[in-house]
Amino acid sequence: MNLNKTFALFFLLFSILTFSQKKISLVDFETKKPIPQARVVYNNEISYTNDDGLVTIPNDITSIQISSPEYGDNKYNVKDKIELKLLYKEIEEVVIRPIDAKKIIASVLREYDKNYETKTSIFNGTLKSKSDVDNELNRILVMDLDLWTLNNKFDYRKDIDEFMQINLRNKKFDKNRKDDKSYIFNVKNSTDESKYIKSFLQRFFLYNQLLILDFHTKGFKINGKIIYENNDVLTIDFKSDEIPNDVSIFEGTMQYNKKENTIIYLKCKQLQKNTMSNYTNYLEQEIITETSTFTVTYDMYKKGKKYIPAKIIMESDANFTIADKTYAGTNYREFIYRTHNFADKKGLSNKIDLSKSITDAITDNTVKETKTLLSSEEQKFIDNDY
Repeated sequence: MNLNKTFALFFLLFSILTFSQKKISLVDFETKKPIPQARVVYNNEISYTNDDGLVTIPNDITSIQISSPEYGDNKYNVKDKIELKLLYKEIEEVVIRPIDAKKIIASVLREYDKNYETKTSIFNGTLKSKSDVDNELNRILVMDLDLWTLNNKFDYRKDIDEFMQINLRNKKFDKNRKDDKSYIFNVKNSTDESKYIKSFLQRFFLYNQLLILDFHTKGFKINGKIIYENNDVLTIDFKSDEIPNDVSIFEGTMQYNKKENTIIYLKCKQLQKNTMSNYTNYLEQEIITETSTFTVTYDMYKKGKKYIPAKIIMESDANFTIADKTYAGTNYREFIYRTHNFADKKGLSNKIDLSKSITDAITDNTVKETKTLLSSEEQKFIDNDY
């Protein structure tokens, strides 16, 4: 047999064995409904279930660690469908106890460097950005990227390139209706997306969100209620006093490890006001937009003795009014920090200009092979022609 053919066959078989994936479904034990946004860890690599409760993992993995605020953190043997039991079923089953959430935030900030990783790091991860109006997707972008960070914090005093750098690697999915002039929500004169990138990146790390909470609520309370306690981890619903500025109220849920003095999960919604703006579509119609809420979610993962970020989600809800008819819309961005390694302080050899839009930095428009699993709704949008 020809040696080159033998090598090619061996390489093909090796590739199949190495990159072959299997799909796992996570469902609720009682309702059998899918469980989205559950963290799945294997070999120190992090993935999450999609909106349909599905995730792909390598074929050779036999056990996985699954974590979700509602279902706990446990190890499971791999099978096609895994059923998870809720930690608590109804709020009526829980004896609610008050707690000062603002004191927790201040205490976590004081010991942040002790409990969270602040060494120079590189994360390999996946960025997803999508938006919809009137319950219809109009954009989705999924890409792999490398994130270099000096200390896992956003430093407002420095140029962003000194402490945070990004290298785009593979574009996975890319669909956008921006060139469809019949689509009534398209902007006639494109807005400069670069102005949004800084606000996106400065929320990449839990530390900065805690600073924002602490700063904006000076002189005000953040009242908390313990709705569940599992060993040392408290699940706390919180809500701030009404604040007389553009951000009127902070509210959400956190999971606090009282023994370690760490917030390991945070979902924080900002109720906003004075956010009205307007633009013109291709049909020369004025569209008035008003953002009502901005929500940011952090999931933290303990690697060794310190916590590192596992996933961040940013969502904004807005209303679009055209000729006295109002449509609801959502803008969604997430970043999964799949793998983590320590790095030197030199930064990345290949990096993009973070003063511009990330999408403007895409030079290779070829869609690569991927293990990223879209939901059925997202895949339908990708497959449809507009």
